[in-house]
Amino acid sequence: MGRGSFKYAWLLDKLKAECERGITIDISLWKSETSKYYVTIMDAPGHRDFVKTRLQAHLRPTAVLIVAAGVGEFEAGISKNEKTHEHALLAYTLGVKQLLDVYKIGGIGTVPVGRVETGVLKPRMVVTFAPANVTAEAKSVEMHHEALSEALSEDNVGFNFKNVSVKDIQCVNVAGDSKNDPPMEAAGFTAQLKEKTDCCSGKKLEDGPKFWKSGDAAIVDMVPGKPMCAKSFSD
Repeated sequence: MGRGSFKYAWLLDKLKAECERGITIDISLWKSETSKYYVTIMDAPGHRDFVKTRLQAHLRPTAVLIVAAGVGEFEAGISKNEKTHEHALLAYTLGVKQLLDVYKIGGIGTVPVGRVETGVLKPRMVVTFAPANVTAEAKSVEMHHEALSEALSEDNVGFNFKNVSVKDIQCVNVAGDSKNDPPMEAAGFTAQLKEKTDCCSGKKLEDGPKFWKSGDAAIVDMVPGKPMCAKSFSD
């Protein structure tokens, strides 16, 4: 049905209309046990069209209110006449007086994945991405979900950064030690592609050709159409 992320919601949202619309319509109950208590979980609709049904769930001693924490989303929801504000007010009016905790679950950060071409990558190493020109500290390095004290050449690893958005870097970026000849964006470069030869016989065809076709080789001056990182052959 294209709603894989709703798999846990469907433990309680069992009506056909609820599954199709992706919202809770009617109240449902779920019994759970601990070593000391029986716990009854009541799932109530949050949609504005089902306020009367929601009131029945508020006749409980405790409630869990999950709010949007994205930029601007919480402010919009808590404003007057919006749902977050309305849920909290109804719960308070019907006896849920004490607010125990409010927090946002933080992620682990951005995790680039790639291969170590040369050198060593270690946790707490400050790394620069080019041509994005982003510098950050690698908090941890892992390979096959196992933490590494260092990653060596040809290791395929993932490394974790805090305060770096996935929008700040791209899959074509190159990362390197920011304190030891860090990678930089190349404004242009000369690339040696050997000489123009016949693809079948290997015989030299032309010096200083005016055009090339697929399979030809030449020496050309390259100016990237988009930012890119390049390393000279001598390095």
